Amino acid sequence: MFFPILSALFVLTGLVHVMNAASVPNLGDTCTALDTCAVSGAICSAATTGGTLSCNCDTSKHLVQTTGGANTCECGTGYTGTVPTCLGKVGTTCALNADCLANGHCGSNLKCACYPTYTGASGAATCVALACSNGATDCTGVDGNSQCTSGGTCECKTNYGIFSSGTKATCQPGVGATCTSSGGECGNLPGGYCNTATSTAVCACGVIYTAAATACTTKVCEPGSTTCSTLDANSECGKGYCVCKSGLTIGSDGKCKLLNGTPPESEAPAVAMSMFLTAAILLASRML
Repeated sequence: MFFPILSALFVLTGLVHVMNAASVPNLGDTCTALDTCAVSGAICSAATTGGTLSCNCDTSKHLVQTTGGANTCECGTGYTGTVPTCLGKVGTTCALNADCLANGHCGSNLKCACYPTYTGASGAATCVALACSNGATDCTGVDGNSQCTSGGTCECKTNYGIFSSGTKATCQPGVGATCTSSGGECGNLPGGYCNTATSTAVCACGVIYTAAATACTTKVCEPGSTTCSTLDANSECGKGYCVCKSGLTIGSDGKCKLLNGTPPESEAPAVAMSMFLTAAILLASRML
């Protein structure tokens, strides 16, 4: 009696799995707002306002159905990449550096272009490092902070880098580059600051960042955890990464400060007390 019942349970379980698999909508299938489509890059959306919901390639990410009607999504005209991430080719309209292909940036004309030390014709899906002769000015002529490698291609000089989330498309001081407390050399290193506490002042990453070669990457966190606030009381976990609280940025000590470099309100009383004690000590010394 036991075995027939057990067999029936296995059969029912199998049927449930089959039904669940069959219920995952494919491209063109009707769906509900809560459904996850079976095809990478597809979302449940309506082709027209108020229309029927169905699984379609996510056009907001520049995805289209694969040419020939295949049941997959691919990057649309002017874009390259691996689904679901599509990046603009050289000459494609953009708004941010992150919209463009590797070794490229969003130019002043709001179109993707290769970095000065790279080259790529309009419509190119890759930017290729410029060829150079060791010791020549092939690289420094287009970017003063670049150099010619032994392999015969241009790259940023030691401790310099081009940062996709930065504001410059040329080689800028990165982690380990020398700097001065008032020079602003590390200003184009996202998450970086000038660490003057070392024997030689160098660009370094804020406490909520981790150094990765010449760049700074944000530390990972779990929403609701104290991972970030333990490192810096004025930071928080935002979408799985540590960030400074609203209105704050990395200051001269590697911690989150107001944009003008002063401590936020949470630190203001302690700073004020420190200034008061310093003034009191100076006054007392003069009275002796």
